[in-house]
Amino acid sequence: MVEKLLTVREAAQFLGISEKEIIDLVGEGLIPAYRIADTHLRFKHEQLQEIRGKLKAHLVGAHKKIIFQDSSYSLMERISDFLYYNDFYLISLTAIIVILLLFFR
Repeated sequence: MVEKLLTVREAAQFLGISEKEIIDLVGEGLIPAYRIADTHLRFKHEQLQEIRGKLKAHLVGAHKKIIFQDSSYSLMERISDFLYYNDFYLISLTAIIVILLLFFR
């Protein structure tokens, strides 16, 4: 019996993410894919089932952020990411506190 390979659209529907996100994850090497005629991507259902168990989609604002649950993510990496993505807010909060301290002295 020949195994039916899934298209990008079918894989996206199965994983619950967009087709562009599927293509991006394949480009990053996070999802195994097979190229047909060097242009079309195809996926094995069994491999996607394994990925589906590890994949978790989080809504962050208006954007979807894809993370893998079992990836080792150290405390320092979390802190680094927090500071990188929230630097504007931290600087703004610090400036507001300094202004308030100067104003109420």
